[in-house]
Amino acid sequence: MTPEFKYDWFSPIRADMERFVSPDLGRILEIGSFEGQSTRFFLERCPAATMTCVDHFQGGEDQQSLDLSSLLDRFMANVAEFKHRIQIYQMDSWKAWTYMLYSHFDLIFVDGSHLAPDVLNDLCQSYRCVRQDGLIIADDYSWENQRSDCPKVAIEAFLTCFKGRVRILYLDRIAVMQKIC
Repeated sequence: MTPEFKYDWFSPIRADMERFVSPDLGRILEIGSFEGQSTRFFLERCPAATMTCVDHFQGGEDQQSLDLSSLLDRFMANVAEFKHRIQIYQMDSWKAWTYMLYSHFDLIFVDGSHLAPDVLNDLCQSYRCVRQDGLIIADDYSWENQRSDCPKVAIEAFLTCFKGRVRILYLDRIAVMQKIC
């Protein structure tokens, strides 16, 4: 079955993701899966990887004008061939983090909420759960909107607070950080 996506926010970052996502990754966490386009990217690129996907599948505050009907069904159909490699937490990330207290991941992709407090929490929790030398990738760093609480605010706050603990590998539309201690 060919995947079908109503919205394509992944193509603009695909080349950058290919630069940083090693095919030999084992455990990946994705905060914000939406229709599964990035999920498919990770699972196709990393054939031995398993994924944990966190999404309540109701869309974000900024996505309520989109067609969100059957979002979970679209996600499931788009990743069906990989279902044996995916664990899904159908909830918001604030709650999901309580289930991952002792989890460790090679890579964590933060692309859930676009509200700075949520993004900052996801980044802080990601630091706790990513392995030494693992990557945290946050989408929407360059996302422009009229709000003062956009993802960039949270990403910059995280980088300030974790200076010396993460190495910035790339800042453009995505922020790629490596945990160094």
